[in-house]
Amino acid sequence: MKYTTFVSQSLQMIRYVILLVILSLLAATAFAQGDGANNVKDSKSYKLPSNIKLYFEDKYQSLDDIISTLQETPNGPLGRLLLSGKLVLKNAPNAEPETTEPLSERARRVARQFIAQEASFLGIENLGEIRERKTFQDDYGNNFTYVLLDRYIDGVPAESGDFRFLVDPAGNIVSAQIELIPSPPELYAAAKKKHLPEKKVMEIVVKDLTDAGENVKALKLNLLRKYAKPKPPYVRYGVTVVLPGVPSKKISFQIDAITGEIITKAVHHKVM
Repeated sequence: MKYTTFVSQSLQMIRYVILLVILSLLAATAFAQGDGANNVKDSKSYKLPSNIKLYFEDKYQSLDDIISTLQETPNGPLGRLLLSGKLVLKNAPNAEPETTEPLSERARRVARQFIAQEASFLGIENLGEIRERKTFQDDYGNNFTYVLLDRYIDGVPAESGDFRFLVDPAGNIVSAQIELIPSPPELYAAAKKKHLPEKKVMEIVVKDLTDAGENVKALKLNLLRKYAKPKPPYVRYGVTVVLPGVPSKKISFQIDAITGEIITKAVHHKVM
């Protein structure tokens, strides 16, 4: 049962990563064409290892797979990384003695230890930016623990700052899925500025729809979140609303969190 579970989880991760590879390449191209002039740091510019596969194989034992779409930028890596196997440092001491430490606490600890060990590679200077989203046991009764964490830039969630770890009962990371964005100085500066409150953002959305002749009386809010991006506008709101009708409409906005300017607007008709 345990091996069947591993195979099933591995196949799911492979399918997931193939899709992420395509999305990451598109994101990297868009980023490179975006605000390159604003993303230049000083002599401390970030550098990826010349061979990511060898970098991890030299440090960790029993790695089964390494898949990376990471792109080097002066302000940190951009893209996704998948590691699977057993992420145990080659120079690590022998396995920890038996402990009464709860599985969830051990999983949290080893996940954060990995991030701390690889902070330079991950382009993270402040470990306090990493916050826990959720920790839970798997559904197969194997006592494996999932640890999900997110990155925040000065309190603003990063658009792509996702850390997903799967930890076995012995406290070994057997899978790590990591999504990263660069963090230029301009991003931190924008995150520190005063941002529009959610109420004001919704007023901007309603006015735009009203001016377009839409009936907003039955408007339903589907999504409203603030997030940080590695290119301008660095802090944005993502808003999605639904307007009933035949067909109904789902309308998505990206709005500059500082100026209130509508950056993008997309209308999707839903067939009833």
